[in-house]
Amino acid sequence: MRALWVVLALTIFCCVPLPAAAGGEASPTGALYVTTLPAGADVWVDGTYVGRTPVLVDSLSTGKHALTLTRAGWAEREVDVDVAAGPTTMSSLRLTQVVRPGAHVAMGSVAFAGLPAGARVSIDANAAVRDPHETIALSPGTHVAQIETHDGKATRTFAVYPDTTTHVLLAKASVAGSKPAVVAPAEEFLPADAYHVDGKKVTVNYAGHSVVAKIGDASMRYDGVTVSFDAAPSLIAGRLYLPLALLVRVSK
Repeated sequence: MRALWVVLALTIFCCVPLPAAAGGEASPTGALYVTTLPAGADVWVDGTYVGRTPVLVDSLSTGKHALTLTRAGWAEREVDVDVAAGPTTMSSLRLTQVVRPGAHVAMGSVAFAGLPAGARVSIDANAAVRDPHETIALSPGTHVAQIETHDGKATRTFAVYPDTTTHVLLAKASVAGSKPAVVAPAEEFLPADAYHVDGKKVTVNYAGHSVVAKIGDASMRYDGVTVSFDAAPSLIAGRLYLPLALLVRVSK
């Protein structure tokens, strides 16, 4: 009798359908990159918290998703985004500040890029800024800058957001078809002990490469060979900026 029950149990087990084996065709997914102005907003996707902006959410099913953004002192925002398979979907959203009487409002700041030497800058018709090449703290809102250079005067209107630095670019537009010269902070690409500034002399030793350059000179020695880049090394607010093409080449 015991043997009969064993046979019956095995027969029933074999008749129960099993889950499909793994390894079938995967459903298409995509990624969503969310940024906000200002940054630091909490993000929910379809009711699930995923982090603070800027945030990248990957392996999302393709199609429409509900996006909810919240930040203290700012109005909640809800939007729908369509995620496609393959490329990352970009979603950049501006929040609206809710100012309550007596509430503390965080300061923002502005930085002017492309200012020539000797330029004078005044903001909102106040006295000229002592050093316009430094980042300037400002209250949130719209401001007007008066810029005076050897070429004349110019006016720029810009917006400032709490805990955010607005960059005002004053460089002239590049000629159509030409590639603008670009410099980047050395510290973003290289460790601190890989480069050194002595007066106007700049040396870089990293990943087997040796670079000897000079502030303001686009021509430099790269691994013993004289090479010219599209931009010259420069010091901005005490930080070393090098041609982006050089930094990419050295840090590969």
